[in-house]
Amino acid sequence: MTPNLLKFARNFYNCPTIEYIPLENEGGGGSMGSHFERAALFNEIMTASDIKDAVFSGFTFNLLKDSGWYEIDERHFENFFAGQNMGCDWFKYCKS
Repeated sequence: MTPNLLKFARNFYNCPTIEYIPLENEGGGGSMGSHFERAALFNEIMTASDIKDAVFSGFTFNLLKDSGWYEIDERHFENFFAGQNMGCDWFKYCKS
């Protein structure tokens, strides 16, 4: 995982030992391994499903920043709360 995204995830979940954000493990080549896992990040925009209430959160912003192609402005993060401050146990409950 990239440095900004990892730092963001550790802070967001209140879990200093997170080493990754789960990636999609189903679907075709356009989704498997290249999008965030829906079971962990629900309606985040970078999950593989097209949903009407998708949120452009700090997870996607930081992923884009880590690509080296974009700067981010945290004022534009959309509200996203799935698992926020749930600690390290969060991923035990949302495994796909």
